[in-house]
Amino acid sequence: MRRLPYTVVPLLVAALLTAGDACAARMVQDRVAQRAAQFDRESDPVRKARAFPRYGDELLKLLREQLKKETYAPALETLERYLTNASLAHKGLKESGINAERKSNGFRQLQIHLRQSIRQVEEAARSAPFADRDRYEAIRREIEQMNRDLINMLFPRQPGKRP
Repeated sequence: MRRLPYTVVPLLVAALLTAGDACAARMVQDRVAQRAAQFDRESDPVRKARAFPRYGDELLKLLREQLKKETYAPALETLERYLTNASLAHKGLKESGINAERKSNGFRQLQIHLRQSIRQVEEAARSAPFADRDRYEAIRREIEQMNRDLINMLFPRQPGKRP
């Protein structure tokens, strides 16, 4: 068996890693497109809110990969897309007229996902360029506001709060 020269091995390893990264990035984009189609197809606000956490997770994975590769403009677009779709799910639940305290399905899943995504958006803001941090912070505040609103819908009778 013939051995490769030592100068060729690092080049081969680098080429394989680059090809693997490109393949992984394409898989994430395919999953995002698939989840987006499922999310857009839903017309029922509860099912739409239940579908959003899976779609949101894929968008946040894509955001992390874009920030890792230092493609900041697409990363900000991905985060704005996340916010737009989260707002759609939140608005649909709010306008449905469903009592979230009695029938929490959809409200609960969306609230839990938004609470977990706040930390991820904060981490993304730290790795973003300084000029974009204000927009990341504004998006984080909007997500926090939706989270608080969902908590108030799920638990309207909180101690110390007037009805």
